[in-house]
Amino acid sequence: MKRMPVFLFAMFLSGLLGGAASATEASGSIERREVEFANDDVSLAGVLLLPAGRRNLPGVVIIHGSGASDRTNSWAAGFATGLAERGFAVLLPDKRGSGRSGGDWRTADFEALADDAIAGVKRLQQEETVDPRRVGVLGLSQGGHIAPLAVTRSAEIAFVISASASTVPIVEQIMDEVEKQAERAGLSPQQIEEVNALHRLAIHYGRTGEGWETYMKKLEEARRGSWAGHGIAEGFPDQPDHWVWSWGRMVADYDPLPHWQQVRVPVVLAYGARDTQIRVAKSVARIERLLTGQQQRDVTILVFGDSGHGLRHPSTHAIRDDLLDFLHGWAVRASQSGR
Repeated sequence: MKRMPVFLFAMFLSGLLGGAASATEASGSIERREVEFANDDVSLAGVLLLPAGRRNLPGVVIIHGSGASDRTNSWAAGFATGLAERGFAVLLPDKRGSGRSGGDWRTADFEALADDAIAGVKRLQQEETVDPRRVGVLGLSQGGHIAPLAVTRSAEIAFVISASASTVPIVEQIMDEVEKQAERAGLSPQQIEEVNALHRLAIHYGRTGEGWETYMKKLEEARRGSWAGHGIAEGFPDQPDHWVWSWGRMVADYDPLPHWQQVRVPVVLAYGARDTQIRVAKSVARIERLLTGQQQRDVTILVFGDSGHGLRHPSTHAIRDDLLDFLHGWAVRASQSGR
């Protein structure tokens, strides 16, 4: 039977709950095994984390965030280990173009990355200790943009978890992230508007290939101006053939919301209220508006008041125990109810 939507705002106070075990802490109850799989002609690699001596396991495939990332990413590894300790079979891949995986994420659109995740789901389903009907995906940050797209491209995915992922279009999210960086640097409102104006010139050049001279003039002024030295202007590309321009043209207008609208499997979206990279309230409001009145949706939104983008406990700096515990119990119930 379909469950009603659940909007759970978990505003936990610091110190009430313990932290998760460290991702680097050895666990004798977890079998770790190298694995290889492929998405068409792109060879992919990763590591399987399997709770030893257990069968009929729910499974989850991690979808990395932006940039290069592999099995050594401490955030992804922390989630993988914490979930495996709680009874998940986990596939922690190397993102294409990272670690031992082939391809290049800089030339891949989100559809290709979603298909990489689907290939991982199919590979995890082949494990004899895994229940193939109970395998989902966990998207971290930008991976949470890709996760709903993967669900719409595959009937194999049983549930989807999104961790610290905005629900606004990519270009808007990048604008928000740079603006928040400027706010943290203590820039004045006028200086922040200068940052945004420079960013708009960059977006215009990236989309149209026009206005390079105007953009570079403003960038050079910024690198000499009143907000120089904060690392903001230095982060803007200063070469017309930089890879970021072609990458931006592929993904800038990608909006995850139409894909979330199509998702019918159970969903959890988890956020930290102290996130310094995304505007949490805006993303939560956007997904809530989408789901208002859609009574046949199983959606849980978690907002942890004392966590940031990494969803770590402020005392232990490890992935939150309460979040990991919730995800395991929820995934087991969700995947069983959908049979």
